Amino acid sequence: MVGYGRGTILQVFDYYGHDDHKWWKGNIHLQYMYNIKKDFGIGLSLDYTHSYLKIKELRYNYDENDRFIGGYIHYDRNHTDWFTVSAVCRQYWFIKKRFAMYSKGGVGMALASGAESGIYFVPNISPISFEHMEFLGDSKLKSSIELFSIGSFGFFNIGLTYTF
Repeated sequence: MVGYGRGTILQVFDYYGHDDHKWWKGNIHLQYMYNIKKDFGIGLSLDYTHSYLKIKELRYNYDENDRFIGGYIHYDRNHTDWFTVSAVCRQYWFIKKRFAMYSKGGVGMALASGAESGIYFVPNISPISFEHMEFLGDSKLKSSIELFSIGSFGFFNIGLTYTF
């Protein structure tokens, strides 16, 4: 699956404690699933998210005698890249000819690099997910929508799956 999500749990890790405004780009992920049974599969997910923090800082100017001569507001951006690797499993609730419903869950580790750095444990839960079989008339190409997800996939996620 190749997917794009918005609103990840990673925002929680570095949001608290900042008075400035943080912007998040969407999450891009690549997943591989192996079906152990027709309705149950396990796999691996690789995710990437980019964020930046706009910082407002007051700077002062002094002359050579250390007398205050004025100040200004300086704006800067601190960028952070988030890389996540997760083990995932998927359980189909039902599979019809053109439509399926499933839930997905897993655990992973997120590595933050850039202005903010660290390694974080990340749960991934997608309780309500839908898959459209035979996307664009191809029986091996499927589209999916995952709603109300908690984790690095994104609160709302869309994707395309190709079956080998």
